[in-house]
Amino acid sequence: MSFSNILKNEAARVHLDSTKLMLSELAGFVRSCGEIKITKEEVSLEFITENPSIARRIFTLIKSYTSEIEAFRKSNQLNKNNYYLIEMKGKYAVDDLLFDTDFIKNGDYHNKNYPVGKEVVNTEEELRAYLRGCFLGGGSITNPEKYYHLEFVTKSKDFAEDIRNKLLTKDILGKVSKRKSSYIVYIKEGEQISNFMALIGANQGLLNFENIRIVKELRNNVNRVVNCETANINKTISASMKQIEDIQFLIETENFELLPGDVREVGMIRLENEDSSLSDIVEISGNKYSKSGINYRLKKISKMAEKIRGANNERNES
Repeated sequence: MSFSNILKNEAARVHLDSTKLMLSELAGFVRSCGEIKITKEEVSLEFITENPSIARRIFTLIKSYTSEIEAFRKSNQLNKNNYYLIEMKGKYAVDDLLFDTDFIKNGDYHNKNYPVGKEVVNTEEELRAYLRGCFLGGGSITNPEKYYHLEFVTKSKDFAEDIRNKLLTKDILGKVSKRKSSYIVYIKEGEQISNFMALIGANQGLLNFENIRIVKELRNNVNRVVNCETANINKTISASMKQIEDIQFLIETENFELLPGDVREVGMIRLENEDSSLSDIVEISGNKYSKSGINYRLKKISKMAEKIRGANNERNES
């Protein structure tokens, strides 16, 4: 089972201890996965979800409006996944629910009110319930082992903006983008996703998410240290190879003996210890020279080698 479904299963079991909270969560479901169906014979309201726990949740929330509810499990031939359809029948019951959730006023089914009003979402607990309904009905979260991404898929730009604005009241920064015919509200920052999980009451999912974040952060820190050490080793090796090349050049051109005795001593230590760092050379010299002293003398060797190479090049060109 995916991380997203595990999280939704937990959120779909959060206890609602008042009819006001039930209505707030239902307002989220109506907007995110509800569909008004109008025929000559009747008006009905359908909810579609792939998660059986969410289907049971919706069925429980709407049964107080009517007993004319049918639930179906169907197969999607495109992705071979089952989905659940909950159909609420009866025009008067449907109208009552749509009015109570501040979605449709005066029976005008074509004029949908996606931004939910304060009569439905006013308190912090009602906000939690509403956003939980929005997420359960149209949201998903990527496996945090891969990357951090939580999103709401909405049918309307107004709805997407409303979700973003309500998240912002809890200092959760969501961004809105268009994807084909849908508007997406997404969150990509790990801490912000954690805050949202806490907001909707998915506490076990939050703990699992945080454990994954901790392991990933430790792994990333280790990788950064290893990469840094590798870069330092490569830098040391490159510098060492250049220094040895300069020393060998001076020896071959019989210029090495022109250097001061202390510089020649450091040069020979370097030549005999190709893989050693400057700190290692300090120890090999018996701490006779400091690290900066070693570096200074090796630079003198390199400068002399470059000077002689330059002079040789000028003679060859002339």
